[in-house]
Amino acid sequence: CGECLSSFLSGSNLVAITISLSLSFAFLIALRLKKDLSIKKKLLLMYSHLFALFFPFLFFLFYKGCEQIASGCRGFLKLTTLLVLTGAITAMVVNLLSPMLFVRSYVKHSKQSKKSLTTKFVKNMAKKLSLAIPQVYFVDSQKPFAFSLDYRKSAIFISIGLTSLLSWKECQAVLLHELFHLKSRASIYKLSTRLLYVLSPASKLACFYHDLNKEEQAADNFTVKLQKTSRHVKSAKSKVRAFYRAS
Repeated sequence: CGECLSSFLSGSNLVAITISLSLSFAFLIALRLKKDLSIKKKLLLMYSHLFALFFPFLFFLFYKGCEQIASGCRGFLKLTTLLVLTGAITAMVVNLLSPMLFVRSYVKHSKQSKKSLTTKFVKNMAKKLSLAIPQVYFVDSQKPFAFSLDYRKSAIFISIGLTSLLSWKECQAVLLHELFHLKSRASIYKLSTRLLYVLSPASKLACFYHDLNKEEQAADNFTVKLQKTSRHVKSAKSKVRAFYRAS
């Protein structure tokens, strides 16, 4: 398809692709340089990067097909159609398909217990923090881990392995840590960074780990403030690290 590609990469098509890829790179640079942006603005830049990155590929796949479907689909109308199509696909992948698949993969191996001590603790603390009460899922895994997700309905996932490894006070520290992520609405941001790394390897230029480290430290500080001690946070982390080092 060399001849087809050569024909495509010419004139106004090449200009549109160059602009799109340049914008994609510019959004990454903005993410790297603008460290003080809000989570919403960072998410907007991330999704804009994916939009601009996807556009050239969809442009190549559909620019001839558009003319076959509608004879008048040329020039500005073609560009507009492809922009709308790219936006729809980007929105579907980022906002619907990826979180849904991510959540389903864990829900499938999880169970809920509304009467458990963990669930009651999360419910009481969520009320004190004026948060929507998240669903608590116990993941059937011996690996110690926990994470939260604020997608449609907020949820906290905690593995059976973690509850077995930690004391109750240490489990509380982990739960408070995750509640902070829900309070700061950073859980969807963390998921989006993982998605971005998969779909766009160049996104590593944005150095998201600085933001994630800052968020993790803030969650730890929040937990220490409520528990009035750093002992449980530190011991929980120490036990989890020791588990993964030994495995």
